[in-house]
Order: sequence, then structure tokens, then C-alpha cells
Amino acid sequence: MSYFLTAVSVIGCIAIAYRAMRATKNEDFIFSRGINGFVSGLSSGATANSGFIVIGAVGMGYTMGYASLTYPLAWLVGDIFFWILFAPRVFKKVNAEGQCSVPEILARHNDWATIRKVAAFIIVIFLGVYLVAQLSSAAKAIEPQIEISNTAVIVLFALFVATYTAMGGFKASVWTDVAQAVGMLLVVGGVNWWCITEYGNFNVLSRKLEEVSPELVSLASSQTTTGIISMLGFAFVAFGYGLSQPQVTTRIMALAKSSDVIKAACTHIAFVQATWIGMCIIGMYLRIHSPGLGDPETALSSVALEFGPVWGTLVLVGMFSAIISSADSLLLASSTALSWDLLPIAPNSQSNKSTHRVCVFFIAGIAAYIATVAPGSVFTLSVLASAGLAASIGTAMAVALLRLQTSQICACLSMLAGLAAAVAWRLLTENYLSLDAAVGCTISMFVILAGRLLAKDS
Repeated sequence: MSYFLTAVSVIGCIAIAYRAMRATKNEDFIFSRGINGFVSGLSSGATANSGFIVIGAVGMGYTMGYASLTYPLAWLVGDIFFWILFAPRVFKKVNAEGQCSVPEILARHNDWATIRKVAAFIIVIFLGVYLVAQLSSAAKAIEPQIEISNTAVIVLFALFVATYTAMGGFKASVWTDVAQAVGMLLVVGGVNWWCITEYGNFNVLSRKLEEVSPELVSLASSQTTTGIISMLGFAFVAFGYGLSQPQVTTRIMALAKSSDVIKAACTHIAFVQATWIGMCIIGMYLRIHSPGLGDPETALSSVALEFGPVWGTLVLVGMFSAIISSADSLLLASSTALSWDLLPIAPNSQSNKSTHRVCVFFIAGIAAYIATVAPGSVFTLSVLASAGLAASIGTAMAVALLRLQTSQICACLSMLAGLAAAVAWRLLTENYLSLDAAVGCTISMFVILAGRLLAKDS
């Protein structure tokens, strides 16, 4: 039964990709318009979740207890600000001017080729880091269940995702995201039901967690001020996430009409919050079920088959759905930045479509290699990629959408300065408090404002 369910999931992804391939023209392989708000919100929510939700969030709940719930709540604040202030601007701008990618939005004028290439390079690098996190998630998900090397899991997973992404392009990515979002909701609901049935309601959970450690039942960390600052920093990452992550922004760009923006926002936010909080709660229950795990991020996959052969397999399939839904979107977004924004090819030719596909497999191969030789924490890699993009691309997008006057050289310098500041903060600060994105965005905006002042003086 387990092999049957896994095979059905794989065949389903390939079938969706094949159907998308038949419906995809040369010019809309990387992007196409006309999706409704519900589909857009589910797709962006699923790709935003990534392997972090089923691996990192479970690990957070396992190690932090109730305090882990403050992270999705902080993320909610940043999400709301982005969807209210900037999502409508993204749709309005693209609908009026016809851009197909985030670097194209930043290149406000046809002669702004430099900023387009700088932005595309940053996107390829940091989405590549994010993709490595997804491949590491896949290895952690399967390692406790099957005697197969991490290298084999990573290579097979990367090949599978690259194959169906290269087949169907943007449409395949969107519709497989929707299918995988349904799988994630089933896992969150089903596993929470099992946990409550097995161990009792939240009152029982609180009592048993307190027996392990009183800190597990406190929403505040042992250092309250530090915790509050960290939450503010995380909210800033969330705000910058929507602005700077092409795999999310393109879902807004692809909406059919302006009224769909609010539908997409509500769907996206509800999905992300429900799955994130649900996975943190699962992590808390698993702290009671399996105390003393060496790697808390493997908690859910370690106990999956204890749910029985059918439910256990569904849990593993759901975990892979979360990972795949992000991996394919990251792969498409990074390969688009490489083939569409960096490489000088004819925009609507068949060679363009072929180049896109080559870039998909190229980036998948590089990410798979890095994931095998330098694996890392899913949480750390995901936050690093998000902060780096928020500090560079996020600020530049805000400036472009607000139509603030600046020069191309100033815009490029602001992206690089913000990125350098975020990286420096993370490397030089022992407890960086999730403030790397906030620091980077502040420095980036300072460069923009300084450039405007100098331009006025001259």
C-alpha cells in the first residue's frame, strides 16, 4: 500500500506537468497570467511553506514548546503588511507594464540592464541556498524510514523535481502546488488528530510538557527582551519575504484581475498560519512521544510509520508535498532569473524554452551537489536565504513600487550594501536575533536616501 500511494503521488505530479506542457506556449513557459485568487493563494502559500514547515517547524515545536508559536504570529504581522501595502501595487504595475519577472520590475527603464542582471544574480544565488535547504529536508524526511544514503535521496529528489518542472514550466509549478497544499492540510489535520487521540487535549499536553521542562509551556523565552526583539526581526523578514521572493511575487503577478488580490491574500495567510501552527503543535506532542531525539528536525519522519502503513505513508507523502511544492517553485524562479534575465536570448523563440529547461537541470544539479557535500540546518538555511533576499531585492522592490526617484547605480549599490550588511550582521553577531534582514534593509534604504540627497545637491 505504501509503495502504491507513493507511486500515485509521483504519477500525479508528472500528469499535471504533462498537461501543463501541452497547454504551455513558448512565451508563457516561465510565466503566464489568468489564475484566480484562491489558486494563487494556495500556490504561494504552499511554496512559502517549504520543507521548513514539516521539518523546521516541527523541530521548533519540539525544542521550544509554546514559545515556537510566537514565530508564526510574528510572521503574520509582516505578511499582513506586505499583502495590504504592496501586493496590490505588484499586480497593478505588472498588469499595466507587462513584466514577467522581479528583475524586470526593478529595471524601470529599458536601458537599466545592469540592475536587472545584478538582481538576477542575487536571486540565483540565494534561491539556490533555499533550494539546498529543500533538498536537505528531503533527506531528513526519508532517512529514518528507508535504508538509503542521503546522497541518493537528494539526487533522485532533485531529478524528479527538475523533470516535471522542465516539462510544464510555470503552470505545472502552480497546479502541483495546489495539489500538494491539499496533501499538507491532510497531514496537519490527521497528525494533530492522532496526537490528541493518543496523548489527550492541550491541557494534558501542557501538563506533560511542564514535567519535561517548565520553559516549554511559556510563550516568553528565558530572556524576554531578547525574545521580543527576535520576534520583531522575524516579522521584518516576513514583510521582506513577499517583496523579494520571486516564487511568491509571480503568483500575484499572474492573477486574472485586481479583485483577486484580496482572495489570494486571505488564502495565503490562512494556509501558512494553519500549517505552521499545526506543525509546531505536532512537534510539542512528539517531544512527549519521543524525548531525547538527536535531531529534532527528524521528529515527524521518525514516527510516521507508527501511524500505520496507510496513514504513515500519507504523512510521508504529505511531507514530501511540502518540500516539493517549494523546490519546484524555487527551481523555476532561479532558472528563470538565469535564462530570462541573465542570458541574452530571443524572448519568444523555441531556443528560449530549451534554454529554460537546460537551466532548470543545471541549477538542480548544482544544488544537489552542494546539499550532499555541505548539508545544514533547514531552519538556518531557510532564514539565511530569506534574510539575504529581503535585505537586497526586498528594498529595491519597495523603492520601485513606491516610485521613488533614484538612479540605476544608486539602486544597485543599495542592493549590494543591504546584502553585505545582512551577511555581516549574521557573521559578526553571536546572537543575531533574526535582525539581519532589518539591518540590511535599513542600510539599503539609507543608500537610496543618501543618493537622492546627493542628486538634489548636484
